[in-house]
This record gives sequence, structure tokens and C-alpha cells, in this order.
Amino acid sequence: MEKQYFPDDIIMNYSRFINCGAYNGDTIRNLVKYKGKQESVVCFEPDLINYSKLIKYINNNKKDIADAIFAYPCGVYSKTTQIFFSSGNNTNSKISANGKDLIQTVKLDDALINYSPTFIQMDIEGAEIEAIKGGSILISTYKPDLAICVYHSAEHIWEFPLMLNKLNPDYKFYLRNYTVYISETVLYARSE
Repeated sequence: MEKQYFPDDIIMNYSRFINCGAYNGDTIRNLVKYKGKQESVVCFEPDLINYSKLIKYINNNKKDIADAIFAYPCGVYSKTTQIFFSSGNNTNSKISANGKDLIQTVKLDDALINYSPTFIQMDIEGAEIEAIKGGSILISTYKPDLAICVYHSAEHIWEFPLMLNKLNPDYKFYLRNYTVYISETVLYARSE
């Protein structure tokens, strides 16, 4: 699964990378391993335990990751607000009405004004649709390459291409699975 988000058969531009659901820096670690140092990396991770591991990784590896790197202890969503969150579940921490923690969420469109991403990656445990809504201006304006996890709900496999095609009709879609099950299934989109 190390090559997840970095497929050899799809040419992507990773130079200005947005990492939604940054966890402990695992995706950034693989970005550096497979694609080298980038121009800029922006990370969002709302689980404070995971965020502290992410910051430790960034602080120990800044010079190898990107010329500019930013990490925010918040989730991405369709609006900038506070929302309940189930934390402490490692990679399964997620927005949940039954969550005990209150976290800050941001719209990508609000948080990254005038930032022109070339790549957006999302593995945010089922909140991807809301996050895409919150980043619709970035996506339609800058047309970044995308890697969106579609395994959190079966409907996501067809809902995401339809939604993203409205934001950028030039996207070409690719579906890749990195396990023998539906988990770790990623929809890639890039403008041709």
C-alpha cells in the first residue's frame, strides 16, 4: 500500500500537495520516498494524537519534504465549523455524531485562498463528499489532480465521479484498489 496515491501508471503533479487526513505523516513519508521533495505540502489532521505524531515527523524531516510545509490540527468539511469527532482510533478516527470530541473543521476554499494546489489527497473516513463541497472552488478553478478514497460507502464509487465531473468536465478517472477487499480503493482524477 506504500504506492497508494502514487501510481506508476498515472502521471500526476504532486508539487503543491494537499494531504487531507494526514494521520501520522505516512502519506507524506511515501510522497518523499516515491516522488522526492516538493514545492509545498499542506496537511490537515484533526485527531490530536495523530497530529502530534505528524508534527514530530515533519519537524524531523522538514528539509526533505518540501520548500514550504504547513500542518493544521483540523478536519476538512463543507463548512468552517465545529463538529463532533470520534478520536483515538488511529486511522479510523472520524467525524461522528456519536463522537465525544469537538473539533474544528475548515472549508478548503476558506483555508487556502489563493493557493493553487496541483494535487489533493483525501482519506477522511467518509467525510470526502463534504470536503469536496468545501473545496469546490479550488477544484474547479485550479483543476488539481485528485486521489480520493471511495471505500467508506459503496455509493462513493459512482457519486464521486459524477460530483467531480460537474466541477471539472475535463477530468479523466481511474479506479485502483490496494487490497483484496474494497478497503483502500482510490479514485484518481486528472485533467487531460
